[in-house]
Amino acid sequence: MNTTQDTHSQARNVSSTKNEPFTTEELVSVSGLAKAFGSHRVLHDINLDAHRGEMVALLGANGCGKSTALRIVAGLETADQGEVAVPGFTGTAMIFQ
Repeated sequence: MNTTQDTHSQARNVSSTKNEPFTTEELVSVSGLAKAFGSHRVLHDINLDAHRGEMVALLGANGCGKSTALRIVAGLETADQGEVAVPGFTGTAMIFQ
């Protein structure tokens, strides 16, 4: 049994709170994201697509870059490299952890 594959399959079957089906519509797309603070690289080549109806979590040890990635997606921090696309979004964002 491949636990990783089983977990991924289960996560894809969770419906949204509005009981909307999963779609291929990307709500957030992150491609090749990189960020360093001095010589300490916290993000390197991060890729992520979140679609309508999906629940996405960033997991990792303290200091691995989770908050930095979220701050970049929200527009509160700039990436050294890569792209973040949030179709149709303009304005200010807030992050709650």
